[in-house]
Amino acid sequence: MGQDGVSGLGAIKNNKGKTIAESEETCVLYGMPKFAKEKGFAGIILPDYQIGEYLKNYS
Repeated sequence: MGQDGVSGLGAIKNNKGKTIAESEETCVLYGMPKFAKEKGFAGIILPDYQIGEYLKNYS
């Protein structure tokens, strides 16, 4: 469990896309974000309450 989205995130990262993972402090289940972080696929790690604001300001 938790690895199903990691390969997709890796594909995005490997094609120079921006990737975001939720931080451990706000995750209910820290599976996928943990694997993404360990593999280096999480370019940005934020608590859930900051992700929306980041996306709103990203251009």
